[in-house]
Amino acid sequence: MKPASLILVPALVLALGLTGCNDNTARSKYPDRSAETKAETDAIRRDGERREEVIDRDLQQTFTALSFSEQQNADKAKLERERIAIERDRKIQPLEAKKAAVEDKAMRDSERIDQETASKTATVAGEEAASIKAEAASRIAEVKRDAAARLAEIEPDIRDARQAAQTSLANVDDSEAKEQGKIMAKRAEAERKAREEKLTVNADTTAKLDKVGKDSAERRDERRSRDADMREKDERITSDVQKDIARHGDSARGVTVSTDNGVVVLGGAVRNDTVRQQVASDAQRISGVVRVDNRIAVH
Repeated sequence: MKPASLILVPALVLALGLTGCNDNTARSKYPDRSAETKAETDAIRRDGERREEVIDRDLQQTFTALSFSEQQNADKAKLERERIAIERDRKIQPLEAKKAAVEDKAMRDSERIDQETASKTATVAGEEAASIKAEAASRIAEVKRDAAARLAEIEPDIRDARQAAQTSLANVDDSEAKEQGKIMAKRAEAERKAREEKLTVNADTTAKLDKVGKDSAERRDERRSRDADMREKDERITSDVQKDIARHGDSARGVTVSTDNGVVVLGGAVRNDTVRQQVASDAQRISGVVRVDNRIAVH
């Protein structure tokens, strides 16, 4: 019996494998491009790979066990065939020996009669010689009939023993084939189960990665929305501060304004510190201002 070839089920390729990707490439696959997102996707992929490795390991163990069962089945059948052959020979060999003895005795008896006949007819002729030969032929025929009768008793036993052995061997072949069929079915079932489990893992991994992508897009959109709101807010604050500065007239004409995330940066120059402080104080009172960075020079 040939040992079963172990078919290793190939791992399904997980989406967007990280091999050969640097941080920027990996992060760029997801909208928010954050280290947290990359770490999350890496963990999902590693978990999927680990689960597939477990499936492969379990399949390999199943194949090993089935190969052992297959070898046991073959060894058992071989031993049973040898036992049947030994039992057949144990029954047939004495019968064959008995048959050979009967045939040998018949041959020796016939030769002895022939020799006696030759000796008797050597000194006689005519009717007497013919009578001697006829008697010899009758005796030889009797020897052969007796041998045939004895062989007729032996040969059926030989045929029966051989037929019984053939039937037993056929039963062994059938039993071995049935057991081998069961083993093959178990191997096919193990492969099918492994494929289905890997498809489940792949689908689960893909779903998790898709969710990360969706969450990443939502975070990006939220950040963009916040950034847009903040830009609009900064523009409004800048406009309001500029309007307040304009009310100071020429004394504050040289003041510049910029706003970033609610922080107002005042620059430029004025002629006295009173105007400098008043412009900063007015800016601080504007709605939405977090703080004022007063960089106005006096000269």
